Amino acid sequence: MPGVKQYLQHMPSGQLASMVFKSESSEENELILLLKEDNCIIKELSSVGLVCVWVTIQEVVGVAGLVVELVATGHHYELWIDYKTAYGKKAVDCLCTQSSVRVDFVGTDGEILGQIVTSNTLKDTAIEYREVAEGCDEWLPAQFRQLKRSAN
Repeated sequence: MPGVKQYLQHMPSGQLASMVFKSESSEENELILLLKEDNCIIKELSSVGLVCVWVTIQEVVGVAGLVVELVATGHHYELWIDYKTAYGKKAVDCLCTQSSVRVDFVGTDGEILGQIVTSNTLKDTAIEYREVAEGCDEWLPAQFRQLKRSAN
C-alpha cells in the first residue's frame, strides 16, 4: 500500500490519526488508530505496554464530535471524528461494530514500530454518538472546528 506508507511518512509526530480499511479476515471495514511519535517515545510507550484509550462525546447545540483519547506514560493524544463527513461516518460505524481496536505506533520514518490490540470498549459511546449525530441537522465544517476550539 504505497499511499499508506507515504501518508505515514508525512504524518506529523505527536499526532493520533485513524484509518479505515478492509479486514483481511472478514472483508468488513475496520478502524485502526495510528500514533506517530519520535522513535524514542515510541520505544518508551512500547516498553511500558500500558495504554488507555477512551472516547467522549463533545456537543453544543446542533453540532457533536466524537473524541478518541489515548494516554500512555504521561503522553496524551486526541483525535476528533466528525460523523457528518463521509470518512467520519465510516470510522464511527466501524467503532460501533468491531470487537477490538488496534493501535499502531508509527516512528519518525513512517515505519510501524509496535502495535497493541485491545477489546473495543469504545463501542457503546460510539453508538450513542451516532444516535446524537443522526438526530442533528447537517452542520458545516466551520461549526465542527468551532466545537473543537471551544472544547480545548
